[in-house]
Amino acid sequence: MKKYHLLTAILLLSLVSCTQDERSPGFNSLSDSESLKEERLLKEKPIFHKGTETFIVHQNDPYTLENFKTALQKLSSGQSQQSLTKAQADCFSSSQELSATHYALKIYPRNESEQWQIELMEGIKVSYIPFDYVQLPEDEQKRLKQDYGSSLQQSSTLETSPYTVTYDDLMTTDGPVPPETYTMPILYTVWPCDKPLPEAYDYIIDYEVFIPQYNDGTKSQSGLSTDALHILEQEAISIALGKPVNNEATTKSSSVVRTLTKILYCHDNLMKNLPVANLKIQFKLGSNIWETYTQSNGYFSITNAIPLEATYSQIFQHPRWKITMENSTSPISYTLGTVQDAWHNNTDKTFTTYSYAEFPVYEILRAVNYYYNGNHSIRTWHYDEGIRIRALTKENETSNGYFTYSKYNRAYISIYANNEQKRHWRTGTVLHELGHFTMYGERGGYTKFNQVHRLIQESYASYVGYYLGERYYESQGYTKTSINENVTGQGRQGWEKIKPTDYSPLFVDLIDDYNQGASPTSSYNYDTIKNFPHSIIRTMAATCTDKSAIKSKLQEYVGVYYTSSELTKFLEPYKMLFKIEDHEKSFNTDSLPALLLYVGSIV
Repeated sequence: MKKYHLLTAILLLSLVSCTQDERSPGFNSLSDSESLKEERLLKEKPIFHKGTETFIVHQNDPYTLENFKTALQKLSSGQSQQSLTKAQADCFSSSQELSATHYALKIYPRNESEQWQIELMEGIKVSYIPFDYVQLPEDEQKRLKQDYGSSLQQSSTLETSPYTVTYDDLMTTDGPVPPETYTMPILYTVWPCDKPLPEAYDYIIDYEVFIPQYNDGTKSQSGLSTDALHILEQEAISIALGKPVNNEATTKSSSVVRTLTKILYCHDNLMKNLPVANLKIQFKLGSNIWETYTQSNGYFSITNAIPLEATYSQIFQHPRWKITMENSTSPISYTLGTVQDAWHNNTDKTFTTYSYAEFPVYEILRAVNYYYNGNHSIRTWHYDEGIRIRALTKENETSNGYFTYSKYNRAYISIYANNEQKRHWRTGTVLHELGHFTMYGERGGYTKFNQVHRLIQESYASYVGYYLGERYYESQGYTKTSINENVTGQGRQGWEKIKPTDYSPLFVDLIDDYNQGASPTSSYNYDTIKNFPHSIIRTMAATCTDKSAIKSKLQEYVGVYYTSSELTKFLEPYKMLFKIEDHEKSFNTDSLPALLLYVGSIV
C-alpha cells in the first residue's frame, strides 16, 4: 500500500479530474442533459456498504477546498443567488485566498488494534463510509431490506480494504470454535493540516478540505467575518447538494451557532423511560463531523455551527467499547435523518426520543455502560483500546450469547437476538458475558483462564450477571416484587442439582436470600447462606481452579458466615457436577463430557 503525501495527492487529483468531473463542484455546468440525468439517477440509487452493513447514496462533500473556492468565486463575482449587502460583497471581493484546514485521508488499518488506535486518536474524526456518500435514515434502511433484501448488495462498486484478519485459535468456554475472517474497514478520516501525517499506517490523501472555524472575533478565516463565512458555507453546501441556499437570517451569530438537544430513552419489560447513557451522537455533512455523548440521564446538548442539512446519527462506540454487527469491526450506527428532519426548525427545543431495535444493541449499551460507569464493586477490566461486542441479528435456541478468547488475539463478546419479550434478560446475558470478560482479566488472560473448571467459569459469570443486574435496575428505581425475584435470569433460581449443567448458583447462593432447598422434598440445593462478602467471591474467581480450591477457601469462613453443617449441605450437589473427588487437584476443561457443554448464558 502506497502512502501518497500532499504533493503527490494533488498531482493525482489533477490527473484524474478530467475523467471524474461528476465528483467536482462544477459538474452541474455540463451541458449534456443526458449525462446529468444519468448522474442524477446514479446518485439516487442506494448501494449496500458492506463495512457498515447499511444502504448509502451518493452525495457530494460540500467541504472540499475546491468547492469552497468555487463558492467564494461566485460570491465575489456576483454570480451567487444570495442577496448580499454592500458590506458583505466588499468583504468577499477583498477576501484572501482560501487554504486547506484539513485533509480527507483514507486510512487502511491492517488489524483491529490499528483500527482502535486510529479511532481513538485525539482531534481526529472518523467516518466508516466515504465522505461523498450518506447513510440512509433507519426507516428507509428497513424499507429497502424488506423490499429488496440482499439484491441491492451486488451493486456496490466502492473500494474495499486490501487487508483481512483471520482468527484461527478462537475458544469459548465450550472449547474451540471455527475460524473467523473479517475484512478490515477503510477509515475515512478528517485530519488537521497542522498535525503530522500518520506515517505508521497505510493511508492516502484523498483531497484537501476546508472546514469553517467560527469564533467570537469580527474576522475569521481568510479575512472573512463570521457572518460572511456563514454565507460562504451556505453557498458551498448549495453547490455540492444542488439545492437552493438555505435562506437563514445572517444578522446575528445565533444564525450560525445553534444548540441541539434531546433526551433518549428506551423501554424493557420491567421499566419504561430508561435513559440511554454514553451513546455517541454524531452530526455529519460530508467531511465535517460534530460529536457528543448522552449523559447519565439520557440528555445531550451540542452547541456548534451545525448546518440543517447535516445528518443526525447514533453511533454505538465509546473509548472503552464498540458494538458491531456480526460480520464487521465497525460500530453500529443509526441515521435518523437530517437536523432539519429531527428538530423541525425548533432547534431551541428539547425533544424526547424513545429508541427501539430489532436486535439487542440498546440492551448491550445499557449493560456495558453500567459495567464500566455504574456504582458497584465488580472490578471492571478492559483493553487499552476497548472491547468489541457483536450484536447478532439471529436467534439461537440453546444460547443467548458467548464469550470468545484466544492465545494471541483480543477477547470479544457475541449476543444473540433472543428474549425479545424479556429484554431485561438480554441485559442479564450481556452482564453474564462481561462476567467471563472480568474473570479472563482477573486470571491474567488465556492460559490461566483456560485452566479454570467450566462450572466455576459459568457460575462466576452468572454471579456477575446477577450482582450487576440487581444493582442496575435498583439504580434506575425498580422495586422487586419479592426478595426472590430473579430480575435478569442470572440467579439460577429453581436450579436442579441432578441436572448436568454448569450454569449453577454456586456463587449467587452465597449472597442472595433465595433458598434453593426450602422444601424438605426439594431436589434443589439446600441454601440458607447469604450476604457472603463480594471481595471473597472475587478472590475465588481470581485464584480458584477446581472444587478443592473453592472448598478450601470456603472452609476458612466457617463460624463467620455459616456453620460447618450449612457449608456441607451447600457443597453436596457440586460433587456430582464437578466430576472430581476432593483430593483431586486439577481439572482439564477439554475433558468435559459433551452433555455438559452449552454455549453462553443459558437462562
